[in-house]
Amino acid sequence: MEPHYLLEPRTERPKFQSQSDYSGSNVIRDQFTISTWLALGAGLQTVLTLLLPFRYAVLPALLFLTLHTASTLLVSLGLRSNPLRQHVVPTKFAARLPFASLSPTANNNKPASPPSLVVFLLGFQINHPLGLLAPGGRTINQHFAALMDDIHARADEYGLVGHMPLQGGVRGAKNDLVQLMYFRDVEGLHRFAHDPLHKAAWRWWNEAVGASQGKDGKKGRNTIPHLGIWHEAYVVQPGGWETIYAQTTPTGLGAGWVKRQGGAGGEGEKAEREEWLSVMVDARRGAMRTSSGRMARSEGLEHEGMPEVDYQDVV
Repeated sequence: MEPHYLLEPRTERPKFQSQSDYSGSNVIRDQFTISTWLALGAGLQTVLTLLLPFRYAVLPALLFLTLHTASTLLVSLGLRSNPLRQHVVPTKFAARLPFASLSPTANNNKPASPPSLVVFLLGFQINHPLGLLAPGGRTINQHFAALMDDIHARADEYGLVGHMPLQGGVRGAKNDLVQLMYFRDVEGLHRFAHDPLHKAAWRWWNEAVGASQGKDGKKGRNTIPHLGIWHEAYVVQPGGWETIYAQTTPTGLGAGWVKRQGGAGGEGEKAEREEWLSVMVDARRGAMRTSSGRMARSEGLEHEGMPEVDYQDVV
């Protein structure tokens, strides 16, 4: 029994989360600690107080606080729509990759085993008080931006299913900037890794850290000892992963889209038409209700007798 996909296929690939939902302001905000931001605000307020009469100098801060307080109250009292819920999927759903390579199971009560999946994290950190303004900070950020633009434009070629940016939270500021990506297979990941843009980034890094030798045969000087790069790759075998989301915005793998051949076109064009399919499926019924069921290891009966939440239907 194949699961029910929640969204209709689209003729054009939707944007990834990193292209639509993520704001660069998060990166800027993380360059300073909260105490630094408060000090900057206090300094600006002091300057306004010195330049303007007091009753005018306090107006910007009072107006800002009044607007935000009023907006929060209106949303909390149900008098205004909540912008944070705009893209929330009001049900329980899971991610299901509709790859043509899936083979049907012998038991029709269980879904086909999930295919293999590659989870890839690519990140960098800046261990310098200037953050992105430190030597090399702007360059490494430009390389990462170019790589992300490339992988978005060639998502199907690389087998990229989903991508979202993350930020570490270990430090008060200047945390790791991380790209979380999901690939269909390791071959697609390696195509991305050996792309000319990625090789250009490699070359810049090797030269900047002094790995290249000069004419005298000596290694160069490390000009960016405060920069660090890292990646982690996990190749998950078929049937070795599952996901679950309840009343969240599409996130992680659940926000992924895959291209498939053959849509709802006419008789002659069906085999040629390309469409993009969301990986979100209904996880309220059948084997998709349980972790073992979503990995095709059971028929999803482990929750029998437990109360079911009446989540909203999503068409």
